[in-house]
Amino acid sequence: MITTRQLEGLVRLTKAHARMRLSGVAEAIDAEAAIRLYNVFFGEHRRSNIKR
Repeated sequence: MITTRQLEGLVRLTKAHARMRLSGVAEAIDAEAAIRLYNVFFGEHRRSNIKR
């Protein structure tokens, strides 16, 4: 499940990725990169909380 705040963050990450590619338009590739980054970060965050 994803919250509104997390979805807004994914939108910002998507737009940032598009800007890194020097594109004025966010495309599917940008959204996919944002989702991968999100999954890596929150996957590691969850694992670190379990170890505590």
